[in-house]
Amino acid sequence: MEIATTFNGDNFAVVRYEGEIEDFFGRVSIFSLQKLQKVGEFVARWGVGGKRLAISPDGKFCFVGCYYHGLSAFEIATGHELWRRRDLKPVQSLTCSTNSSAVNCCRVGPAYVLDSATGTTKEKLAGVADIFPNPFNDSALIVRRSLEYHTPIGTKVTAINRLTFAVLDAAFGPDSFAVAESRGPVRCFEPPTGERLWSYQPPRYSRKGQVVRKGGSRSHLLELSWSMSLRCYVGLEWPFSFGGPQRLLLIDATTGKLIARRSLGKKVGARFCQNGDLLIATDGTLTRVNTGKVIYRFKF
Repeated sequence: MEIATTFNGDNFAVVRYEGEIEDFFGRVSIFSLQKLQKVGEFVARWGVGGKRLAISPDGKFCFVGCYYHGLSAFEIATGHELWRRRDLKPVQSLTCSTNSSAVNCCRVGPAYVLDSATGTTKEKLAGVADIFPNPFNDSALIVRRSLEYHTPIGTKVTAINRLTFAVLDAAFGPDSFAVAESRGPVRCFEPPTGERLWSYQPPRYSRKGQVVRKGGSRSHLLELSWSMSLRCYVGLEWPFSFGGPQRLLLIDATTGKLIARRSLGKKVGARFCQNGDLLIATDGTLTRVNTGKVIYRFKF
C-alpha cells in the first residue's frame, strides 16, 4: 500500500494491489480530508517500491507509476485515464509542482517534467534521483550527486554536499528548507545561498525504546514537513537497525532543537498533510500533529 498527500490540498490518495501482484494492477482510492470520506476510485497499473503515487495540490489529477508499465495520469473527478507514458520506465519517484501544472517523474535514466493535463515533456533532467518542490514558490530541491537548489526547476542556484547515499525526504519552510538523509542527520539550510543553519542528529534507541548513548539502534527520519500552525519542522523518526515504533518529532525551525517527541507505534507508512498539521497513515489513522492524538480512522 502507498499513500500520497499534498502540503495544502484537501484530497489524498491510497493505492493497494488489486488481484495478483504479478499483474501490476492497483486500486486507487481518493479521500477528502474535509468530508472524511472516499470521493473517487479507479484501477491503474502500479507497482510497490519507490514513490509511485502522486496527487496534484488542486485535487484534479492523480499520477500512478509502475516499474514495467510507465506512468499514467487520471482525472480525479471522473476516474478516466487522461494519458499514459509507457516510455518512462521504470518509475521511481513522482512529485507535483506547487501550481499543479506539472508532474515530476524520476526514474532509472533522465528525469522528466511533464504537463499534468497532456503528459507532454516540458523538461528533461539528467542524473536526477528526486525532486522536492517548494509549496511557497517555484523553487525546488533537486537530488543529484549533490543537493541542488533550483529557482525554478532547471535553473541551479546553489549546490550542497550530500552526507549519505540516499535522501529520504525534504521539506520547505517560508524561509528555509530541511533535508533528511538515510542513516544521517536532518540539516536545515537558508535559501538561496545554501548556508547551513543547523543540524539535528537522531539518537540511538535500546530495544525497549529508551534513548542510549552507545549501542542500540541508530535512527533516521523517514518523513519531513513544515507545520504552518506550529511554525516548526515536523518529522517521523524510526530506529532502522532493528525496527520499533515510529516517533513524531517537532523541531525548532531556528535552532534545530527538539521541541517534542511522541511515540506513534509501528505505523508501516504515513504522510503529513493539511499544511503539516495532520498525519495520515496506512492503517487509516488520522493524527493531529500538535497533540499526537488520533482524531479519525479511515477505512481503506
